[in-house]
Amino acid sequence: MSMNRLLATLGVVFLAGCGGGGGADPAAPDPISVKSGVFVDARASGLGFTSAAGAGVTNANGVFDYAEGRQVEFLLGDISLGSAIGSDILTPVELVPGATGDDLFADPPAVINIVRLMMTLDADGQPGNGIAITSQARSAGVGRSINFAQSYNAFGDDDAVLD
Repeated sequence: MSMNRLLATLGVVFLAGCGGGGGADPAAPDPISVKSGVFVDARASGLGFTSAAGAGVTNANGVFDYAEGRQVEFLLGDISLGSAIGSDILTPVELVPGATGDDLFADPPAVINIVRLMMTLDADGQPGNGIAITSQARSAGVGRSINFAQSYNAFGDDDAVLD
C-alpha cells in the first residue's frame, strides 16, 4: 500500500470516528432561555405557575419564571386559570383565547370570571393594593377544576366556584 493511500484511509477512519464533521447533537433538546415576567390584574402574589423553566408561586410582586417562546400555565391548586406564551407582562386577557382586552365586556366572559375569582380569593379583600393568594386558597384548589368559559351569572351560581 502506498503512503498516500495509507494516509487517505487513516483520514477516512479518523473522520468516521469523529462523527463526520461535528456539529450539535440533533437529539439534544434546545437550550432554554429563562426569563422573568409579572402577572398583573393587580400584581398577583401566591399564584401557582408551571413552565418549561420550572414551577413555583409568583412572588410578592407577581413575578414568575418562564422559558422564552414557551407556554406558562397559571394555577390555583389544580384549577387552571389558563396558559399563554411567556412574556414580560401577562394578564388574565392573555390566558383566554380570543380575548383582546380592548373591551372586557366584549371579550369572552372567562376573562372577567378569572378576575372575579382572583379578587374573591385576595387575602385582604383589597385588590387595589395587589392580589395575595394564600397557601390555604391554593390548597383549596387541589383536586378541583372550574369552567371559566361560562356566562357571568352561570359562573356566579356554579357550585364548583361557590364551594
